[in-house]
Amino acid sequence: MDNQHFYDLVTPAFRNINWFSLVEDEEDPCCLFQTWVYQETGRRKGFDPHEYFSKLTDFSSEGKHLNHIMAEYNSTLCLNVIYQLGFGTGGLTLRGDFQSNTFIILPQNYPDVHLFHASTIQQYLTFDWFKENYICIEQPWICTIEHNQTYYLT
Repeated sequence: MDNQHFYDLVTPAFRNINWFSLVEDEEDPCCLFQTWVYQETGRRKGFDPHEYFSKLTDFSSEGKHLNHIMAEYNSTLCLNVIYQLGFGTGGLTLRGDFQSNTFIILPQNYPDVHLFHASTIQQYLTFDWFKENYICIEQPWICTIEHNQTYYLT
């Protein structure tokens, strides 16, 4: 029941917040993957669908730091290519195959390249930096909402 409720919440909003599926064979562009993540993460932590959706769509910076990196080593670039980030509370978790101390976020518009050293990545790859350089470029409305205001469906 909660999964269906979360799916119903997320479906009308996914384009506005640039969600996409990480499941290659998902025919529906949204939101089976997000619902699975809610089940595995949100429900297990005791959040109901509204609470979890509210947390995911809170674009304020307060209390958020880099707490998750998923990356894979690219032997051509000799760098770890980041393909998933998480910001919130808690310690930093790293997932993937790391063979370098340097991480890169591949840009959408070259020649902007963002490199980070493993020893300082949490210091420089902040939620504010990511929001300014990625989120608000794609969805400018997010940077114009009032501080601490969360995104709600209308």
